[in-house]
Amino acid sequence: MHAKEQFSCGIVIVAAGRGERAGSLRDGPKQYRAIGGRPVITHTLDVFATWPMEKKIVVVIHPDDEALFAQACSLVSGEPITFVHGGPTRQLSVLAGLRALEQSGITHVMIHDAVRPFIDHALLDRCVTTLTQGADALLPAVAAADTLKRGSTDGKVLETVPRAGLYGAQTPQCFCFAPILQAHTNAAASGRSDFTDDASIAEWAGMPVTLIEGSVDNVKLTIKRDITMADEKLNRNALPDVRTGNGYDVHQLIDGDGVTLCGIFMPHDQKLLGHSDADVALHALTDALLATCGAGDIGDHFPHPIRSGRAPLRASFSSTRRRSCATTAAPS
Repeated sequence: MHAKEQFSCGIVIVAAGRGERAGSLRDGPKQYRAIGGRPVITHTLDVFATWPMEKKIVVVIHPDDEALFAQACSLVSGEPITFVHGGPTRQLSVLAGLRALEQSGITHVMIHDAVRPFIDHALLDRCVTTLTQGADALLPAVAAADTLKRGSTDGKVLETVPRAGLYGAQTPQCFCFAPILQAHTNAAASGRSDFTDDASIAEWAGMPVTLIEGSVDNVKLTIKRDITMADEKLNRNALPDVRTGNGYDVHQLIDGDGVTLCGIFMPHDQKLLGHSDADVALHALTDALLATCGAGDIGDHFPHPIRSGRAPLRASFSSTRRRSCATTAAPS
């Protein structure tokens, strides 16, 4: 049993992949593409950075992505986040992250995919609870819901696979630190590179792996459609920035040759008195637009003396402005 007061946690975020299945590389690696106005990895890091647990976070990135990573980190609140360069495979990238934590004194480690941005604190808390109860290794998982078929190479169904006892593995996968570091080191030394996740390396090393309840929202963004749907989800939940402003303007009518309204001159035996064009319609519209920005009115920017005389011509407008924000990743 691991007493909770002896528990100290390291976090390895794996973000060194190129994301070839997520579309053109001209759009950048998928972990840096924008969803909800921020890079995918920024959403992921925010969850861990704001989690109220003492931890050390290391992100494993591709050597070409330092500028992208710096931009993504600048949008994350909380403690500083360090990075190391990854290897040619996910397995070797994780090993690089584990080695970066080797001298940190941690007892346990969580290994998480950067492209799972919908992780939440409740799942992280469930991981800690299970680790402090004595688990050597664990992985969040969701029971298979679809009917599963085994297919042949020519596209024919060979059999229906019973789904009882089958689960979809998620991250963060969590371990006692020293054993998983040794298991990864031994796997690299053996030349094995066919492990698809860290739990499979733990299984290979003889570590018992505990299943805990995962989250259906904790999806991995793999293809371009996944990123599009994640962006739509975040934008649908976001509150729009809608602002409303009113504008009102008055100019005195005096003898003259015509009136200008909305930029159109109309001949008349009177005109509007003003130190500019005295276009009450455009001035009222300008006031309404300035009001949506909280920038006062046109008189604040172009003051003029008070005049008196004949009955004035009045105009008023109401303006509604919707502002949207976007984040663009810095070029590598």
